[in-house]
Amino acid sequence: MNENTHDENPVGSPGYHALDAVRLHGRLYHAYQNCVGFRTLKVAFVPPVLHWYNYLLWITTVVPPFILFTLLYLDWRFAWLNPFIQGVVMYVCVRPIVNKCLRMGLPEDYRSVGITGSGTSQPSYLHSSLLRLKWFQDKIFATEKPTKAQIESCISFIELVEKDLPTTGVAYFRHPIALLLLGIVVYLVNAKVGSMITLAIVSFERLSILIGISVAWIFGMGWLVFSLKHARAETRWIFLRYLRWTALSMSMEDESKPSSATLISVAA
Repeated sequence: MNENTHDENPVGSPGYHALDAVRLHGRLYHAYQNCVGFRTLKVAFVPPVLHWYNYLLWITTVVPPFILFTLLYLDWRFAWLNPFIQGVVMYVCVRPIVNKCLRMGLPEDYRSVGITGSGTSQPSYLHSSLLRLKWFQDKIFATEKPTKAQIESCISFIELVEKDLPTTGVAYFRHPIALLLLGIVVYLVNAKVGSMITLAIVSFERLSILIGISVAWIFGMGWLVFSLKHARAETRWIFLRYLRWTALSMSMEDESKPSSATLISVAA
């Protein structure tokens, strides 16, 4: 990534090119996508020195799926509960251990954004966002060195792109190919549910299979529809959030020397 050379030509000056905001937007978005990389995976699973919590993370990540797969292979009658069991394990066990590994492996990063340290109390729902914001700012200030006016021009560009944009979710489900694929999936699921109920030994098992698969189907379709409708909007919102936090943390008096050390003073 080439270093930004537009600092000497701020927005509105004779040397400012009409497409500078568009080009800078592309470079900043690339930095947003690549600011984390494999950093968190390395810290959690393969740090320079393995500790007990890293070993525990490996165990909770590998052992439960292996046991559930074995039970499925052995024709366990409640094998259809495997996705729910794995979901509970991921949320109750794996997630807290991952947070522990990251906090112990990145103490300076956590301290710099005010998550840990004396007199700090960042809300938990901001922890991951603040960490990524720090890595995003470190990356752009090391390569692009954008001014506050340039960042604000990128924000305006994103807002103009999304202005009056028609919804695409309805058009997707109107397409005949999408309807055909969805119909095939619905038919296969219905056939599988019917065969499982027919082969069930007792009525309780039939009822549990029917309820379980119905709930899984509802959640699965809900997740699919939500992802199709909101995935791009969520990415746009998070990127805009980081740009606005960055612009907010940059001093009006000293735009030429932005520092990620001040990013959290007003972000939360």
